[in-house]
Amino acid sequence: MLVLLFTVKSAAAESWTIIDAVKSAISTHPQSLIAESLVEEAQGEHRTSLALEPLDISARYDDIPSNSRLSDHEERRIGISQQFEFPLRYYWLKKAADFTIDYARNESRGVLLDLESDVRQIYLEAWAQSEHVKILEEYRDSIKTHCSFIEEISKYGGVSRLDARRSRVKAIEAENELRASQRSKAAAYERLASMTKYDLTDIELISPLEIDPVDTAGLVESNLFASNPDILAAQSEVSISGYEKTLATTDWLPELELTYYHRHRTLPDDPDAWALQLDLTIPLWFWWGGFGEIQISKARLKRARAELASCRLELSSECSMLIQQLKSDYEQYELLQRELLPLVKDEYLMLHRNVFHNADSYMDLIDAQDDLKDIQQDNIEIIYELYEKKISLDRLIGKSILDGMSK
Repeated sequence: MLVLLFTVKSAAAESWTIIDAVKSAISTHPQSLIAESLVEEAQGEHRTSLALEPLDISARYDDIPSNSRLSDHEERRIGISQQFEFPLRYYWLKKAADFTIDYARNESRGVLLDLESDVRQIYLEAWAQSEHVKILEEYRDSIKTHCSFIEEISKYGGVSRLDARRSRVKAIEAENELRASQRSKAAAYERLASMTKYDLTDIELISPLEIDPVDTAGLVESNLFASNPDILAAQSEVSISGYEKTLATTDWLPELELTYYHRHRTLPDDPDAWALQLDLTIPLWFWWGGFGEIQISKARLKRARAELASCRLELSSECSMLIQQLKSDYEQYELLQRELLPLVKDEYLMLHRNVFHNADSYMDLIDAQDDLKDIQQDNIEIIYELYEKKISLDRLIGKSILDGMSK
């Protein structure tokens, strides 16, 4: 009957995975809009930086009085002119603008990875609290059953009154612990629902390790930051600063102005004419004021390179530490799964089978129940710590739980 009730309850509950939570948050959370706007803003700046100067339309009319000896030289002129940078500078401007978009994309991915890390952490907390409630519900029910039987047989002298009182205290403590855990679960579920905008009523959370297992054998400390958005953004910043330095040092190159105009004169032998005019403008005093811009651009490039190197060192150290901690937690997890948890379960089941032959062993059974509850909760805690470090490590190396999945 209990198995049937559990099966019906499980069938009624909808399962939800950590991937579902991440997808839901990314599709509804404002941080996703922020990430999207970063790229759109960079694309707009890209277009602006490569846009030509607006076309200038000019009209000139030399109005010379008719009684003047120069009246025969009266002229009308309408022209359209376009200003250009020196052609080579457009190449450098485009490269700097391209790296600006790369920088924005990496910054955008960093925002999404931060959001994903937050969602995974909140999901992990909600799942752990849910598992604690399941363990404590089973523990409470068993303790209440044992307590009722002990109180019944204590009336006939089967067990001491002290043991009966101890069993009642255990039952009260189990009930209070369960209520506190249920409140913690409700708070964790509410937080997850708020983050993902998903109704979690009658939702059963699946263990993160079932969906996203830990692979300690695949952890290699070399080339860990090939996908880290912070490192990639810093590399883009170095490239941008390099092209800005090039642009600053070549600001002395001439600017061009191409004019296509129509000219009309009143002289009989000089009819209307269309013509092109090319003007070159060279900044004569460039080296006077340009050295300041060059110095600023060199300093920015130097700082960008130093920040990239510093970021690599810091993340490499943090990543190495996390890998070692992750491996240590995984060893503890395997030890619990392989040895400790089965041993404690076997001890409890053995005492449970023998309790009907010796009423005095009921207190030993309660103690075994306590040990089983503690080791089950330790198992949840080590899973929590293990996956929490996996979340941090994935963020460091720039890995998303959605990588490789069809969007």
